[in-house]
Amino acid sequence: MPADPVQVDDSALLALIDRLSEGAGSAFIGAMRPPLERIRGDAQAKWPVRTGQSKASFKITEQVTETEIAVSLLNDASSAAWGPYAYKIRYSIWTKADLALKVNEAASRATTPTAEAAIRDHLTRKLRRAHGEGAPDEASAGKSPWVLHVRRPLKPAIAAALPVAQKALLRLGDSANG
Repeated sequence: MPADPVQVDDSALLALIDRLSEGAGSAFIGAMRPPLERIRGDAQAKWPVRTGQSKASFKITEQVTETEIAVSLLNDASSAAWGPYAYKIRYSIWTKADLALKVNEAASRATTPTAEAAIRDHLTRKLRRAHGEGAPDEASAGKSPWVLHVRRPLKPAIAAALPVAQKALLRLGDSANG
């Protein structure tokens, strides 16, 4: 009969690693977490919102196993129809300014103030359903917010934090070998 799986508390494992390696595990997490926190905050501030679920689903996780220490920025928003979907979101090909211009052009053809208000209301609802709020600018139009606000900023942020993280990992490797 197989033995029951053993549950290991990540914080207890990290404390043990730190004790054996002069704090290298916590130093690695300490080096990697701040850039991820900044990117998460920036991404949430710029994230397009329809329901708010994906904007609220950003989280930073730390995982400690016998072979790795990982610090990750995740977005675990999912739906029954789409599964995980944060990376599938796209900005509209039209900007907010484009949408406003289309509404104003259509409303300007109205002959009465009541008709103008009705056209504005109807077209605004129709365009929002199809395009959300619109892209914030031309550079973002049609692009993925995940790429623009998470993946691209992540590369230079990790590169800047890498020297500190590498020192911690080298110290961790030295303590494991010696």
